[in-house]
Amino acid sequence: FRSTITLKNLKKWMLPFANIVGQHEHMSLLSSSQQLTYLDLMSKTNATIIKKQYLPIYKAFKKCNAELNKVNENEHEKERKLEFLDFQIKDLEQCQFKKEEEEKLNALKQQLKQQTKFKSNLSSINQNFKHIQSSLQESIKQSEHLIDIKPSFSKLNETLKENLVQFESYQQDIQAQSYELEALSTQDIDKIESRLDQIFTYKNKYKVQTLLQLITLQEDLEKEAKTLRNAKQTESQLIKNHDKLKSKLKILAQTIHNEREKNKHVLIEHLKKDLLTLGFSYCNIELDLKINPESFSTSGSNTLEILISLNPGVPLKPLNKVSSGGELSQIGRAHV
Repeated sequence: FRSTITLKNLKKWMLPFANIVGQHEHMSLLSSSQQLTYLDLMSKTNATIIKKQYLPIYKAFKKCNAELNKVNENEHEKERKLEFLDFQIKDLEQCQFKKEEEEKLNALKQQLKQQTKFKSNLSSINQNFKHIQSSLQESIKQSEHLIDIKPSFSKLNETLKENLVQFESYQQDIQAQSYELEALSTQDIDKIESRLDQIFTYKNKYKVQTLLQLITLQEDLEKEAKTLRNAKQTESQLIKNHDKLKSKLKILAQTIHNEREKNKHVLIEHLKKDLLTLGFSYCNIELDLKINPESFSTSGSNTLEILISLNPGVPLKPLNKVSSGGELSQIGRAHV
């Protein structure tokens, strides 16, 4: 019976008996992050700080950074758009358009077009009423003479007087209508035409069909401008949150760094001991641990480089400068 097995499972099952590594696995030793991992194995404190305190804040910081980058991506475009929106809003606001204004102006315009005809007709009616008034007044006088002769004509006299009062009331109404038309001067007609021309121009300018659509457009522009300004407020809040998270990360990264500094000698002694056991006759090791408080990774703000010398009198150099593939493989066995 034959069967295949993956390297992963083989490593898992043979762990108690042998250390099995892949062909290029020793190359991970050259990675600064991997070297930091080895250093942190020397301290349970750092492992706890990184997992329970640092990583959650780091993830929130990365998310906040991504959101800020997204907001800032088209910042110039947003500023340009907001400036244009403000220009359009101001342009429309100065006109002070009102709903149904166009319909009322057109109705008044039609009335003014008929002004001459109205005035002529009202004048004729007024003249006729004057004749009727004069005739009624004369008839009343004649009826009063008849009453002296025959009292039964008093009823006719009263009817004539009532008609005269009614016609005088009609005449006053006609005069009032005439005064209203006179009040609508040529200047008023020009104003109405000018306002209608302005409405027409703005409908074409903003590519809408009605004045109501123009007013609705202004409201929409105001809402869009408000949304963009709210976005700027959101950006301000993101910046505050970003700075707050960054401050916390700096403190934790410094704590992690201090703990690593304390444990450098532990890893050095561990590596030296294991390398001597593996047959190296000489080894000198130093850890070049640096911190950049403005840079963060999943393991803090440190970079680490293992400096090593495998021969007496040879200066310390980075692993990749002094070690062959075979030596790296052996050093890899030492850190396990």
